[in-house]
Amino acid sequence: MTKERVIFILIILILLIFIGFLTYRQFYDQKEITSPVARDNIPAYAGTVVQEENITLTQTFIGTVAPVHTVDVLPFISGFIDQVFVKGGESVQTGDELFMLQQRQYSAQKEAAAANVQSAEATLKNAEIYLNRIKKTKSEAVSQTELDNAQTSYLSAEAQLKAEKANLAIAEVNYDYTVIKAPIDGIVGNVAITKGNYVTPSGQPLARIIQQTPMRVQFSMSNKEYLQTKTADKPLFEGWIIKIKTADGQIYPQTGTFQYIDNMVAGQTSGITVYVDFPNPNGVLMANAYVEVLLEKKITGILLNKNQVHLTENGAYVTVIRNNKIERQNVALGGSVGQNYVIEKGLNVGDFVLKGTISDSLLNTPAKPMINNQNEKAGA
Repeated sequence: MTKERVIFILIILILLIFIGFLTYRQFYDQKEITSPVARDNIPAYAGTVVQEENITLTQTFIGTVAPVHTVDVLPFISGFIDQVFVKGGESVQTGDELFMLQQRQYSAQKEAAAANVQSAEATLKNAEIYLNRIKKTKSEAVSQTELDNAQTSYLSAEAQLKAEKANLAIAEVNYDYTVIKAPIDGIVGNVAITKGNYVTPSGQPLARIIQQTPMRVQFSMSNKEYLQTKTADKPLFEGWIIKIKTADGQIYPQTGTFQYIDNMVAGQTSGITVYVDFPNPNGVLMANAYVEVLLEKKITGILLNKNQVHLTENGAYVTVIRNNKIERQNVALGGSVGQNYVIEKGLNVGDFVLKGTISDSLLNTPAKPMINNQNEKAGA
């Protein structure tokens, strides 16, 4: 064998040894990567790590607008309309004159009552003078009967004066009632009454005044929604911003102030009526209009996709991995945001919640989390 051939064979052997070494190293590295799974043989489950985040809770309802105060204007006394000072659609203030009845009858009654007061004052004065005279006369010249009669006349005249003064006060009140004034601030509705019409307190209203601001929006929420919104130790709607959307699709610029809720649940609808007041300085809100009520509240909390929360007749639960074992954890829900539930109680930041449904047979079995960095929540 020649020297050149020996060198060629050695080179071939060296190349084969080098290729074998590379092949072995690649196999060894792959074994190192996969060996932990092979060694512990613990199954991994997909899920999400619980995190706290900023959440905006929203609720929507259909509401109607109603005035806080509505007054049907009626006369206190009967009479013929003499003047009409107001037109339909006008804005009025408390005390503004609206109508006037013919005053001659009531003016005469007031003058007659005043004259009766003067007459009663004169009678009382005479009775007082006579009584004083009897008292000054010597007892031998005046009988007890005369003294008793004088005292009785005085007391009677005194009582008559009080009665006549009361009649005068009534006559003056009736005279004042001939001018009918606005009892509240607001907008006057249609005024159909005209001069010459005879009106009475038991007749039809002369006009209706609706308070313009604030206006009250009322809407109905279900008993379930009420319980979800109500916090035991806080007033209803505390922390909520209440807005409305008008019929043109615009968000009304003023926010509402919660007033009160009805004192019972409606039997037929199982709804509870809620009353909220909105400022209405420009008269945009009108009585009986429909609006969309928007409730909004910003909180910091935990959101979970609905497919990770299991609902039962006994409440809600999620499946978690704790201490390398699969467990079930009861949770309290605080409403929903899109395709997610708000978790109020039961979970802490850092908990690992599994996706989907886990068989009962897997509970308390070894498991480890397989974390997917992709956000699993939808609609947050």
